[in-house]
Amino acid sequence: SCPRHLPAWTLKAEVQVRQRDVAAARATVTAMKSWMAEQGIAPQSDETYPDLLLGSLDLVEGHFREGMKYLESLLAGITKSGESDLPTGTLRRTLVDMRRDLINSSDQITRTGQVADARRAIQVYTEWLAPRAQEPLHASELLRMEGLVRIKEGNTAKAWETVELIK
Repeated sequence: SCPRHLPAWTLKAEVQVRQRDVAAARATVTAMKSWMAEQGIAPQSDETYPDLLLGSLDLVEGHFREGMKYLESLLAGITKSGESDLPTGTLRRTLVDMRRDLINSSDQITRTGQVADARRAIQVYTEWLAPRAQEPLHASELLRMEGLVRIKEGNTAKAWETVELIK
């Protein structure tokens, strides 16, 4: 194997998932991760990022909270290590979407905490995005994220204000 063949491992795992053989896909991605570590190869894209793929497999298996915790710990480890060259944009956007999807409690106190968690995820993404931002593309993306949280929060008037800002 060589680095240019990494997408083939990803495609193999994707085929295995489509065949509903998640265990085989996990073994493929784990082998890919081991080989990359042995060769000292860092991921260059989301498609060749084994840890991101392993977190995705948790989600495919229906382990939403476990998958989210895995992805959050992955991001925390990357942040702590200072590996700023790793591709983490998709990971960060995914965590925002996952936190937003978890705003589902009928208990107001719990729901307030869930909204706060989603806003923290947006803030982490915003701080990472700031030096990379290409206006107005990212500005509308951030507004969309905030608008969707406002809808889940039950604040439709503020959500409509956000829609107007996007226009």
